[in-house]
Order: sequence, then structure tokens, then C-alpha cells
Amino acid sequence: MFKTSDSSIYYNSYVRPMSDSDIGFKEISEVHRGEKRSKTLTRLPHMFSELAGKHLDELRAQYTEKAVNPSSTDALILQDNIKKIYKRLCQIYDLRERKIVIAALNGVSGSQPPKDMTSVETKMYHEVVETLKRFRECPEEELKEKQTTIVAPAPVQKPAEQPAVSLPETESSETEELSQTCLVQVLEEVPPFEDVDHTYILKKEDIVTLPEKFARILSLKGAVKILDL
Repeated sequence: MFKTSDSSIYYNSYVRPMSDSDIGFKEISEVHRGEKRSKTLTRLPHMFSELAGKHLDELRAQYTEKAVNPSSTDALILQDNIKKIYKRLCQIYDLRERKIVIAALNGVSGSQPPKDMTSVETKMYHEVVETLKRFRECPEEELKEKQTTIVAPAPVQKPAEQPAVSLPETESSETEELSQTCLVQVLEEVPPFEDVDHTYILKKEDIVTLPEKFARILSLKGAVKILDL
């Protein structure tokens, strides 16, 4: 008698007699145990997935009949067995899937496919291998072409600065200009710039007061519109 719970002695009374081609809780548990212990795929019983699914459907059908009274012993035992079988089947498929994906990673390098895969697993293995190969491919000719087309970057030329408005080059006139201000409307965003003791950050649509010198320069560049002088 396989182990399920304290009430597992009732298990066989809710399923039809097992034949040689049936898969039940015992067989599913054995496969689950073997898959956990082995680093490679184990050989599954013939038509394992189909028969295990059929067995699970039969238990669900029996539970539907007993679920008229869901708190009855029969219904609770069936519900417990269904949960355990479903959990074991999910774990079996997860374990095998991981092993197949790892084998596919090795297969890209030329290793042989693993043994004991089902037809569905074999298809999955080859599709994973082909997908990995596509992402790893780097044809030699393409690599050479990329190498020959590498060109040293041209030296970066700084844009010519817009000349300032010609003003008398006297210390007194420069000092006087910085002290004079005017109101401007910002027409386009201007990168931050600094004065002796102030940093100017101008954003489009702003209306601000600027030293006349800066206002004239930015006006020539079309960045601001002088509103008064």
C-alpha cells in the first residue's frame, strides 16, 4: 500500500481496478521520486502523460459525484488525492523541462540529445537548440565585413561661436553694459550659461530680465525677443 495520508487506505475504493496499462498514484509517485533523484531524464512508462491524465480525470469525475456532500469522508479523501497527484505531475514536468533546457544548451555546442525523451520533449529540445543557435550565430564573413568598415572617428569641430555685438572695447563701457538690463521673451530653450555671480537657465516662453549684453547676443541668434531696452 502506497503512502498518501492517514486515510489513504480508502484510496482504492474510489478508483477502478488497475490493469497493466494503467497509471495510478503509485506509478506517478515512483516516477516523481526517480526524476528527483536522477540528474538525467528517466524512462517514463508507456503513454505516461496520457494515462496519468486519464487517471486524474477519473478521480475528478468520482469527486463530482461525492461532492454533493463536500464535507463527507469520501469527498475529502478524493480531493486530497487529486491535489497530491496533480502536484506530483506538475513537479515531474518541471524537472524534466529543466533537464531538457540544460541539455539543449549543451546541444548547441555539439553534445548529443538526451535519451528517454518523449516525442513532445524531443520536439521541444530541437526547437530550443535551433533558437539558441540563431541567437549565437555570427558568420565569419559578416564579422570580417564589420571589421573592415570600422573608420576612425573624425575630430569633433566645435561650432563657431556667434560674435558678440561690436561695442567700444573699453573697461568702462563693458561695466556699464553689464549693469544695464532689458526684458526679453525666450523663443527657444537655451543651455544654461553663467555670469560672474549668476547662472541663467532659460526655457521657452519664459519672460525674464537679462543683462543687455546677453540679450543682444541671444536676440541675434533668434533665441530671445527683446521686449524693451
